[in-house]
Amino acid sequence: MEKHDKKEKNNLEEKILDNNIRFDYETEFKNKINKEMEDARELREKRNNKENFLIETDFLKLTQEEKFHKNTIYKVFNRKQKTETFVNGEQAQNLIKYVNDYVVMFDHRIIEG
Repeated sequence: MEKHDKKEKNNLEEKILDNNIRFDYETEFKNKINKEMEDARELREKRNNKENFLIETDFLKLTQEEKFHKNTIYKVFNRKQKTETFVNGEQAQNLIKYVNDYVVMFDHRIIEG
């Protein structure tokens, strides 16, 4: 068993001393990024399948916790730049205090069905 550990250690040292080690790390990093993008693509496709999700548009039916949840979507109007965007409930909770800069309006809540 010690020979196996010693052999593994030598292989690791060879990899570290190898001039192509940077290539190995870059390849591994690219593989991880590609996996993350593929997972995000699959999640987006799942979300595009409307059968799996319900949309709640009545703000009064939401609990306090649901109002500022990541699945709750708000429309935000930036008064200074005159632009409109969408944010989740967690972000909206932080923007509400800037009433002179932003108008934050509830849009909908996504519920996994």
